[in-house]
Amino acid sequence: MNHMNMDVLKNPVIATALSVITALIIAISAAAGFGAFGSSAPTPPTGESDALVVTLPANAHKATPEQVEEILNGEWKTASHPLGRNITFWRGDEAPENTALVQGGACNGFGVALVVDKSTATYSYEDRPVTMMGCDAERHLYDGAVRNALIKGNTIFYDGTNAYLGKDGTGLKLSPAR
Repeated sequence: MNHMNMDVLKNPVIATALSVITALIIAISAAAGFGAFGSSAPTPPTGESDALVVTLPANAHKATPEQVEEILNGEWKTASHPLGRNITFWRGDEAPENTALVQGGACNGFGVALVVDKSTATYSYEDRPVTMMGCDAERHLYDGAVRNALIKGNTIFYDGTNAYLGKDGTGLKLSPAR
């Protein structure tokens, strides 16, 4: 079995070259998001939600339990919806009955799950992990804006066509995707 001569590592040129290579690998991995991909720690995106939050229309009312179920089973889009990704609510087999992961982010996901009380059409939220893919700024900001709008609210409203997740007369407007 051959063993590397450890004296080679004492050579300043080789030591410097190895340091530079290591630094490059770390920098490229960080820029590509490899270190955080699949991370279990919540790393929510950032974004401005005000553009997605609207004043509730006069015909919007607190959703009934049946309407809440319909909303959670639907596919939705926002006013500034990027192409290709509708918003859905996923309730996995292992998740509690009242928890729905909000899916459909344009880049890394929204990093939020809603804990819903259908009988009162209210919700709270739980942070969830997101990926850290490199995306253009517009898509990353969209994910953050949806997340921020969701966590500002606590009630599900419905106007017969559109759903609104909000409170105090404003909410994130979700229109049917189909």
